[in-house]
Amino acid sequence: MTPGKYFAQKFVGTPYKFFVQPSNLTAGNIPAFVLCSATVASLAVLFWAVIRGAGPLALVGPAVILISTLPVYSYFYVAPDLRATRYLYFAAIGWAVLAAQLLTTVFIRPRTFGAALVGIILISFASLQVNVRPWRTAGEIVGSIATAIRQGRSPEQSSAEWQNRYGDGLEVKDGIPAVYKGVYLFVNGYPELRNMLSKPESTGR
Repeated sequence: MTPGKYFAQKFVGTPYKFFVQPSNLTAGNIPAFVLCSATVASLAVLFWAVIRGAGPLALVGPAVILISTLPVYSYFYVAPDLRATRYLYFAAIGWAVLAAQLLTTVFIRPRTFGAALVGIILISFASLQVNVRPWRTAGEIVGSIATAIRQGRSPEQSSAEWQNRYGDGLEVKDGIPAVYKGVYLFVNGYPELRNMLSKPESTGR
């Protein structure tokens, strides 16, 4: 089976949306105006670079993204919350090459280029601070699950406690925390964990 229309659609939309709008939308209430402004600014830089004659080197970045994703094109089921973004790790190199080429074409003066670079660093840092919050909470949830197993509590008791503590951001499946604000919990090992919580008497032996 060769890559089809679905892959082309995801290839065009998913990587570039992720890199232009790197914040986890479920982790922070980011205004639509900010997201729209980021997209418009990125498109403006792209077209400006093309007008200034970015040349064929501007295609190197997209080529790296394409080449690195083709081996896993059948896994491009990436959901709106960007599950499976691990397939985009290597593609990030292509994005960095593309961004560098566009910025060096648009911002010729050292001062303006430096300002653009600092701006990207600050935006990336702010996005990281937003994105890391649910991961820290996810670690806390895992710790609470370990405590529940040691104490031999039932899934129903623990589920109610977790739901009250973490609110609507936590999705629970059959008494097991499944997702917290875009962070998937226990995707691997779910049956084993479910079995451990369902048989608390065996954990005390």
